[in-house]
Amino acid sequence: MLECYHLDPKLVYLEVIRSIMNMAKALNMQVISEEIETKEQAELIYDMGCDFAQGYYYSKPRPFV
Repeated sequence: MLECYHLDPKLVYLEVIRSIMNMAKALNMQVISEEIETKEQAELIYDMGCDFAQGYYYSKPRPFV
């Protein structure tokens, strides 16, 4: 009998991010998260061990001048 499970897309997405970050850390690479727009996202990636972050939560794009 085939059973169907409905996974929360957000949880799947978070596991993909966590796996990529773990792989980068295992290769002694630093991790930069882009498109951080909310405090919740910033706290989440910080808790995951992200090294750097950028996005509208921190600042809008600025000119080089």
